[in-house]
Amino acid sequence: LGPLAEPPEPARAAIRTRGETARKDGMTGIADTLVNVGTSAETKAHRPAAAAFVREILMRQSAAGYAATCDALAAAKSADLAKITCPTLLITGDEDATSPPPAVRRLCQSIKGAAMKVLSGCGHWTPIEKPAEVNAALVNFYFG
Repeated sequence: LGPLAEPPEPARAAIRTRGETARKDGMTGIADTLVNVGTSAETKAHRPAAAAFVREILMRQSAAGYAATCDALAAAKSADLAKITCPTLLITGDEDATSPPPAVRRLCQSIKGAAMKVLSGCGHWTPIEKPAEVNAALVNFYFG
């Protein structure tokens, strides 16, 4: 769900900046931006409770913990995807700016036998924005 590739340097810098903003201003300083960038237009317009839930999740995180996560993501290296041998399903949203479909497609092509599902009208918060669709994709993947 929202798989990430190794970030390029401009993305690493942006992730580090986001972590520093959290350290300096707390989660209040970034939560609204993360909701606006991380959720789809459809979610914001037609499922405001889902967007509000994403904001609540962000606000309940400690700023120090979030910043540490940003530090780890900014330093992330790519996994050896060719070594993955288990059945794999990658799920992303068509409006996911963090894990955009072209990037997820490249990940999928690097994992032997992997499948990919792109959810329409969905941002990065796939299980919150499209819970029924995520559940259906997982049920189909595991039992279909």
